[in-house]
Amino acid sequence: MSLATTVIEYTAEKYCHLCQSIFSQPDSFQRLVESEEGFAHYDLEELEHNPAAREILNRPRQRDPNSDHFYQTVHGWLHDCLHEHAECVRERNSLLPSRVLDVGDVSRGNNLRLHLSAMNERGRYIALSYCWGKAQSVTTNTHNVKEYSQRLPLDALHQSVRDAVIVTRKLNIRYLWVDALCILQDDAEDKAKEINVMCDIYKNAFLTIVASRANNVDDGFLSACLPPFKSDQPDVRYRFPYYCKDNRIGEIWLETIYGETHPEPLNMRGWALQEGVLSPRALIYKPSSVEWQCFRSGHRYKGNFPRELLTADTTPIDDVMDQPDSKAQASIRSEIWEAFIEDYTQRCLSFSEDKLPAVAGIASQLNKTWCDKYLAGLWQTDILRQLAWQNRQHLRSTKTKSPLVVRPRPPVYRAPSWSWASIDDKIFFFGGCKEFDANAEFLGGTFTPVSPAAPMGQVKISQISLRAASISSRDAVVTDALWQWSWRLDDGLKALDDSKYPAATYIFLGYIIKHTIRDRKSNEFDRQATGLILAPAGNDAFQRIGMFLISEPGEYQIYSKLLPAKEGSEVRRRIFKLV
Repeated sequence: MSLATTVIEYTAEKYCHLCQSIFSQPDSFQRLVESEEGFAHYDLEELEHNPAAREILNRPRQRDPNSDHFYQTVHGWLHDCLHEHAECVRERNSLLPSRVLDVGDVSRGNNLRLHLSAMNERGRYIALSYCWGKAQSVTTNTHNVKEYSQRLPLDALHQSVRDAVIVTRKLNIRYLWVDALCILQDDAEDKAKEINVMCDIYKNAFLTIVASRANNVDDGFLSACLPPFKSDQPDVRYRFPYYCKDNRIGEIWLETIYGETHPEPLNMRGWALQEGVLSPRALIYKPSSVEWQCFRSGHRYKGNFPRELLTADTTPIDDVMDQPDSKAQASIRSEIWEAFIEDYTQRCLSFSEDKLPAVAGIASQLNKTWCDKYLAGLWQTDILRQLAWQNRQHLRSTKTKSPLVVRPRPPVYRAPSWSWASIDDKIFFFGGCKEFDANAEFLGGTFTPVSPAAPMGQVKISQISLRAASISSRDAVVTDALWQWSWRLDDGLKALDDSKYPAATYIFLGYIIKHTIRDRKSNEFDRQATGLILAPAGNDAFQRIGMFLISEPGEYQIYSKLLPAKEGSEVRRRIFKLV
C-alpha cells in the first residue's frame, strides 16, 4: 500500500478507532484514497511541496467562492487540467460565438460591452450555465444591440450575470458567453441559428461556470456557501503520511464529507443538461461548496457518454467504440440516448416549445460522430426500438400506488405524436435492454424544421412510414386471464377509451430482450413483445396514442394476427403513415 501502514498499525494498537477501521480493511481504504470520488485529499497550500499532489486527485471543498485564495486555487486547477491531464482538451483559442461579452480588464477600467465577433475570429471565452427563473429585464435585442456593443452597464445586469463577469475577470479571460445577452431575444431566426450551434458554444468554451445554487438570475452565486451538514455533525479532518509510488513521502487529509443536503435548482433545468454534458471543464457553484470537474476529475454528467462523443469533431464514434457488429453499435447508441432522454424529461422548461431545441446541441454533436439521421428526437438506425418509449407515470404508479395524472398532448404542435417530445411528462424506455429484435420495417420519413438554420430544433412537419403486423381494437379482446397484456397510454390513462378511440389499431414493432429481474448477471433473458396503439388522424394517416407490452408472448396464440405463431413464421403486414 502507498499509505504508511506502520503508522496506521501503531495508532490502531493505541485504540484510534479510525485507524483500526483503516487497518482492518486496507484494500477498501486504498480504493477510496485513489478514487476520484473518495474523501482523501491534500492541502492546497502545500501543493508545490507535497509529492502526493500527483496521485491524489481530490481537492478540499471550496466554501468561500470570492476570495483571493479561491481564485488562486482555480488557477491551479486550470493549470493541472491543461498541462497534466492527457484526456482533457488542451489549451487552444476556439472560434468565438457570434457575440460574446468583452469583460475587458478591470485594472484598466475598461467598460463591459457586447463584442460582435468577426468571421473566424478566435479567442478564449467562458460560458455561463444558469437558471433564468423568470423573464430577464436586461437582454439583447435588435433595438439595443448597437448600444450594447458600445457599452453595457455592469450595475444594470442581473446578479448571476454580474457574478459571472467578476469570475471571468478574476481568471484573466477576456470573453464571456451568456445566452440572454449574446442571442437576439426578439429575433426568431437568430435564436434558431444560435441554438443550432449551442453544441459548439459549450464544447469549445475554455470553461463553463455552472451556477447550480441559484434559483433564478437575481440570486447570484458568489455569496458564502452554506454548511454542508447539520449542526450536530462536526466537520472532522485527519492528517496522515502518504507513501507515493516513487517512494517519496507526502501528506494527505481525510475529511468527513456529507452529501449535498441543499437543493440544486439548476439540476432541474432542461437546458442545463446538454450544457453540462458538452462542457470540457466546469466550475460548479453548489450550495455548500464550489467544485471543479473535467474529464479527469469526473465529468459533470454521470451518464454513459463515452468521452470521445464529447470531443470528436468528425470521426465516427464507431471507430473508437470497439463494436464491429452494427447491431451491437445500434444497441449501445440507443442505451446512451435513452438514458439521456430519461434524465432530460425529468427536468423543467420555461417554454414548452423548447422541448426539442434544448437537446439540439447534443443531438448535433452525436450526429457528427454517429453519422445517423435524427428524426424529431429519435435516431433512424434504431428507430423501431426507440419508438417504444412510454409515459413514466405508469411505472411510478405501479411502484407507489399514486394516482395517474391525465395530461393530454399540448394543443400547439411541437413534435409528431410518435416522438417523446410530443408529451409533457417523464419518459421511460427499457432499462437493461440487451437487444431489440425488430419485426416491423421502417420505410422512411419526411422532416421539415421550423427554421432551416436549426435542422435539429423545432419541428413544423414530420412523419414516418412503417410496415407492420396489426390488429384492430375490436379484435383485441383479452380472453385468457393468463395473458400478460398491458397498456401504456400517452395521456396517463390506464385503459383505452373505446368511445374516444373506436377505431384504434395495435401494430407490432418487435421483441424487447433483456436480463431477467432475478439475475442481471446471468445469461437468462426475458422476451417481451411491444408495439404502438394508433388512432386515425385523417388523410390515411395515424397518430400514436400509446404503446403496449405482452409478456411471455410465445406461450399464447390468441393474437395470431398480430404475433407470429412461431419464430421465423410470417404474418400479414400493412403500411402505416404516422404523424
